[in-house]
Amino acid sequence: MSSATFRHPCQTVLWNKFSDSIVCCSGPFLKEFACSTGEKLNEYSYEDKLDQKHREAAAYGQAVRFVAYSKDGSFMVTVNEDKTLCLWNVINSKIQLVKLIKVAKRCSALECSENGDIVYADKFGDVFRIEKNWLLENGIHPEEQAAAEQQAAEAAKSGKQKAIGTAEHSSVEKVNNFHPLLGHVSILTQLLICKDPKNPSRELIITSDKDEHIRVSRFPQSYVIEGFCLGHEDFVSRICLVDNDMLASGGGDNHVFLWDLSTYKCLDAFNIKAAFSNYLNMETSMALNVLLYVPPLHMLMVASEGNSGVVFIRIVDGRRLEYHSVLATPYPVISATLRESSNGLGIILALDNTKSSEQKNLSCLQYIDLRNFAAPFTLSEPPFLQAAVNELPEVEQVLCPLSQVRPLRKAHSKFFAPGETRATVGADTP
Repeated sequence: MSSATFRHPCQTVLWNKFSDSIVCCSGPFLKEFACSTGEKLNEYSYEDKLDQKHREAAAYGQAVRFVAYSKDGSFMVTVNEDKTLCLWNVINSKIQLVKLIKVAKRCSALECSENGDIVYADKFGDVFRIEKNWLLENGIHPEEQAAAEQQAAEAAKSGKQKAIGTAEHSSVEKVNNFHPLLGHVSILTQLLICKDPKNPSRELIITSDKDEHIRVSRFPQSYVIEGFCLGHEDFVSRICLVDNDMLASGGGDNHVFLWDLSTYKCLDAFNIKAAFSNYLNMETSMALNVLLYVPPLHMLMVASEGNSGVVFIRIVDGRRLEYHSVLATPYPVISATLRESSNGLGIILALDNTKSSEQKNLSCLQYIDLRNFAAPFTLSEPPFLQAAVNELPEVEQVLCPLSQVRPLRKAHSKFFAPGETRATVGADTP
């Protein structure tokens, strides 16, 4: 590796419980590694058929932003920055791209329901349900898409700026056949599908947005709104289920909230900004990009975009949030995923190693072992993460955006840190 290059960080990491493996999305590259051995199980990257002039745009567009597995692990769904939704078969831990389709607007959240439907939200606040069988019948075969991309590349080289593969046009038109579920009037940030604690035979879809709202609706009869969890004073960027009957949430204000999903009332609020300030000496505004629940420990882990550290919060007596500890990280946290298997309990962190030119070649994947609850948590780099880092693409510059949350803050927000303005955190990119 030359001094001018570095290992590209992972914008998304996800633990695959069906094979105890870690999926790493680094720019346009998707790679999967076994946690027990470090063996590379899967690897996929876009085929670069463009000349140098168009290569950076292609790498940006094909960056994998979202990954979700079906509840039975039989298929995987990914969404790229260029609005391509891909369906993968999973057979004996190996993935095969079978169908893809262009969606009309950029994705902001992705889930799979119990019956195998694909549920995705876009940056304009709309949520759609896609039936897997419909996608298999109407999606585009990868070979057809490759031919269309080749045609577009040749047209671009010849100066025909508007030449686009017909496959892309036809797939966008088919979005009209998606089943609309619900809509928010602002950018939708996350969605969850879970059992209704008041009626376990029924499912709920929980959605959050830029305008401080958390909406709880029936699924798939989402026109029936069960309730709202209201109390945030800035955008809500992360929500997570707690013990099937509670919800944790956080975003751009100073608190992490715990909600009762039977009454939609707030049970407690934890001052996360005070924890970052008092224990990690960080005075920046909060912009939560990680909110994980660790069921065996009844604990939440929180990270804020641009801050080099994580905060652990205990859930006491089933309804109170209490400070547990903090852990400093060498770089800001981009993404995180919980590993909960018979072989280990821990959290895998993806870190932004691009902030310092002197540190770019240090590890951008770290592990927090949670098995010894009594001891202070520490960072480590087990063999499977070392193997993953060594396989990350070697680049000279970042291939896709790593900051996705801070631009959600509105210009008039009272939660800007001193010296921080709307211009310093960027603009929305729906």
